[in-house]
Amino acid sequence: MNKSQIKQRKVQIQERIKSFCMNEPRSLKEISEMLSINKNTVRTVHLYPMAHSMILLPVNNQKYGRYTKYLTNQNFDKEN
Repeated sequence: MNKSQIKQRKVQIQERIKSFCMNEPRSLKEISEMLSINKNTVRTVHLYPMAHSMILLPVNNQKYGRYTKYLTNQNFDKEN
C-alpha cells in the first residue's frame, strides 16, 4: 500500500467508527470487534486522534479510561 491508500483506508475506518457510535455510546472492545482490528491499534490509530479532534466524545469522566464509551459528536461537521 502506498501512503494515499493508507490514508484512504484510515478515513474509511474512521467513517465506520463515526457511524457505529452515532446513536449509542460504544466501548473500545465493541468498536474493535465491529472492525475486526486489534483494540490497541484501534485505540492509538483511531480513537485517541478522533477524541482529541472532538469527532468522538467520551460519555464518562475518564477521557481515555478502560471503561470509556464514545459517542459521535453530531455537531462536529456543523462546526467545521
